[in-house]
Amino acid sequence: MARRLKPGLGRAAMVVLLSLAGCGGGGSGGITAPPTCPPWQGSTGRVDTRGVAVASLGVEKAWVRSMMTANYLWPQDIPARDPSAAAYSDAAQPYTSLTAWFEDLLSPVTGRDRFSYVTTVQATEAFYAGDQTIGSGIHWHFDASTDTLQVEQVEPDAAAGRSGVVARGDILLAVDGVTLAEARRDPTRKAVNRYVGGVEPDTVCRARLRLLKASSGVIQEVSIDSTAHVPNPVPKVRLLPQFTNGWVGYLQFNQHILSAEAPLFDALTRFRAAQVKDVVLDLRYNGGGLLYIANGLASGMSDAAHTANRMFSRLAFGPNHPPVAETDRNTPFVTRACRPDPQTFECTVDMPLPTLGLPRVYVLVGPRTCSASEALVNGLRGIGVQVVLMGETTCGKPHGFMGHQASGIAYFPIEFEITNDLGRGGYADGLTPDCVIADDRWHELGNPNEALLAAALVHRRTGACPASGSTLAQRASAARPSSSERDAGLQPMPTRDRSPLMDNANGRTVRR
Repeated sequence: MARRLKPGLGRAAMVVLLSLAGCGGGGSGGITAPPTCPPWQGSTGRVDTRGVAVASLGVEKAWVRSMMTANYLWPQDIPARDPSAAAYSDAAQPYTSLTAWFEDLLSPVTGRDRFSYVTTVQATEAFYAGDQTIGSGIHWHFDASTDTLQVEQVEPDAAAGRSGVVARGDILLAVDGVTLAEARRDPTRKAVNRYVGGVEPDTVCRARLRLLKASSGVIQEVSIDSTAHVPNPVPKVRLLPQFTNGWVGYLQFNQHILSAEAPLFDALTRFRAAQVKDVVLDLRYNGGGLLYIANGLASGMSDAAHTANRMFSRLAFGPNHPPVAETDRNTPFVTRACRPDPQTFECTVDMPLPTLGLPRVYVLVGPRTCSASEALVNGLRGIGVQVVLMGETTCGKPHGFMGHQASGIAYFPIEFEITNDLGRGGYADGLTPDCVIADDRWHELGNPNEALLAAALVHRRTGACPASGSTLAQRASAARPSSSERDAGLQPMPTRDRSPLMDNANGRTVRR
């Protein structure tokens, strides 16, 4: 019988680390500066496998196949594989062997399964609970057309965010004095690996970055510390005064994790007190997470008159799936805040959700808007709320998982398809925006002049999409590094695999 990933496998222990809050200079007052960020070793070498303890690879492989046959949405697609093959049989590297085994059991049908994944139980616990992570807190966008990295957002509680020396729109010119072009010319790959290690550090370290500042056009060198910090799932909540029909609420929401429920509750409370007439929900970088969190936010956008006796989501499981309780398959809109304990998923409070009763919600989206975020949009549409999408087509994941674990490894095969109260889903090609607007990385998120937010405000006022202009493209072209800083003939920059935890919908059941 498959072993279900328990709703609350205890939080990973917090690690106490020396955190240097200051960026832009060396240590002082007897504090030793962190070491230079180490080179990138490749995604496999970066997996933290603490907590993984496999007694028998043979037993584990048999369990994985049995679990897949019972729970996978497409069990008929599972290919025949030889479990004794060398790729799955390295006892010294059990996590690598079992990952390869799991991945080779996934559907080979082109485009069917892009999201099933495997990770460690420890990483899963930390993500959903909103625990500490180690890094610079800078999220980058790689533009293949210009061969440049641009700052997309900065975690407010990371060292880079606290110092304010890095901002959205800044363009990276060099890491520790080495440009991307120079790094790629190194035939040993050592230089490019050090470059990527400085861009995406995952240890306590320091990197020296040369940036073209978006605000001034000035080139500036800054030292950025990678430290332990807690990601903020709701970094910005703002009230935007509009001359037409009252206040507009702006809400940047990045992760459907447990720690998001409290700030989302507070945002809804603030919007309700201000009697907002419209809300702009920024999900462009929200890859998903817990359906429970999406349900609560969708419920708060509407009201009991529209959500009563209606389903936020309906889940359809595979043909071999063990019986699923009605309350787990069809989930009604929630009406009360719960604050689940991350260890047990038992509710710790019981408070009525503040509701806004909005007939319309603007949602800013892009290719990183995925899974639970798409389910939120689909759930609102299922009860007749007009959802106006501004931006680019979403990732296309009308599926989710429950999660299964063994020996410290967490397996997430696609397990169910998500539809709304009307039985509508099927957006595997993504949700198409009502107004197609390219992401504007030159303005801070929440700035009324930022392209997606500005488009929503224009649509609110006129009922039509704004005419697309070329000003952003012209500004991007003018800000490109000089030819000495880039080489169009070089291969694309290597990047680490984005954690699949960021692109998912998890159907864990909250216990009320």
